[in-house]
Amino acid sequence: MTEPFDLVRVALVIVAALAQAVMASWPQLRGWEKTVPERSERQHLPIVPWAPFFTIWAVIFAASFGFAVWHTLNPSDPLMRALGWLAVAAWTLNTAWEWHVARRDIDWTSVGLIAAALVTLLAAVWTIAVAGPLSGWAFWLGAAPLLLLAGWISAATWVNLGSTLKWSGVAVRTDWQLALLGAAGALGTIVASSSGALIYAGAIAWALAGIVVQNLVRDRNFAIGASAATLIPVVLGAALAGG
Repeated sequence: MTEPFDLVRVALVIVAALAQAVMASWPQLRGWEKTVPERSERQHLPIVPWAPFFTIWAVIFAASFGFAVWHTLNPSDPLMRALGWLAVAAWTLNTAWEWHVARRDIDWTSVGLIAAALVTLLAAVWTIAVAGPLSGWAFWLGAAPLLLLAGWISAATWVNLGSTLKWSGVAVRTDWQLALLGAAGALGTIVASSSGALIYAGAIAWALAGIVVQNLVRDRNFAIGASAATLIPVVLGAALAGG
């Protein structure tokens, strides 16, 4: 049975899905002095994926709209009631991160925003895992969009931290970056193993592949490229073996 709170949640999910997609392009459309890609490039590190790999955001935004549609059609479903609020929180935090980085920089506030989004998305991964096996549209529209974003943010959080350390004046040497890369791999492996979420692991693998390519075509940091390449089968294998 649909309740008034369900309708409020439906509206917020739609608004949040639109907001994060619009804010991603808003600085360019409005001619702001700096954009997120420009901020990222200025604090460039070898653990940042090659630029073309960030096109995953187009898939994430499209998947988020799919979730919003499915959520609207199933507002009283118990899983949608839980995931709807988590989606609103994660997408709102992502929108705030997009605005803040473009306006301010990749700083400690950006770390706080992306870390909060990560916690929210990991709660979504756990909620999906506890709900049990899903199939059909319930999986592809109701679960996959949040698993995809959770995987990407699980990797991006550590990259954001590295960029912020550099912004703070820290000399982020290769050993520091390897530690951050290891933390991303460890988190991804643990979550993938406990949830069995292949889409989650796939998003992390995509980010790691972007780091490998970055260190083939530009930065030429063998240690970072090789470490990222080694972590890809580990994270994917954990998802296949887990659950």
